[in-house]
Amino acid sequence: TGVKTHPIRNGTNKLAVNATGKLNWSTNSNLTITNSATTQFNGNFFVDGTFNAAGGTVIIASPDNSTYSGYLNISAGILQLNTTSAAGVGTIQFAGGTLQVNQTTTLANPYRVITSPSFIGGSNTLTLNGTGDFSQANLTVTNTATTTLGGSISGNAALILNSSGGTLVLSGANNSGYGGPITLTSGTLRIGVATN
Repeated sequence: TGVKTHPIRNGTNKLAVNATGKLNWSTNSNLTITNSATTQFNGNFFVDGTFNAAGGTVIIASPDNSTYSGYLNISAGILQLNTTSAAGVGTIQFAGGTLQVNQTTTLANPYRVITSPSFIGGSNTLTLNGTGDFSQANLTVTNTATTTLGGSISGNAALILNSSGGTLVLSGANNSGYGGPITLTSGTLRIGVATN
């Protein structure tokens, strides 16, 4: 009846989960990673529970998570997506960690920022085409490549670009629901449409 949590925690060494089939944890359950080193998942997710990256570097290298509809929660450390479908189709939740990709990646997932500071980092081009919710907390972009927010965004929290050489593009069709400050500390800001 309640939400169960299954932790992978307290480690300091690299861990690779190399399931060749599907990784499954219970519906209405959370899988939380607190290993301070690198944890890599190579199998596909087949579940709708929450995946919580809560320490170290967590790499999702699953070749096909297209049926995964759970939350990807980033509460600490780095969550790195190594394939274009690694995030599944659920909501990406920025709760105090960093999202990055290892190749040019476009995601359709909705996302929301619930804890500051939260970051989009790395050095590869990332496009987020889902709707973005900035009603609760700020998001800082430190990615040294191009980060595009291609979906409509809303809320009043800050969007901060602090990346020497990085570019932030706002190209959502209708960002009239966004009333937060946009702070350009370092990098290039590009506005794509009139409603941004």
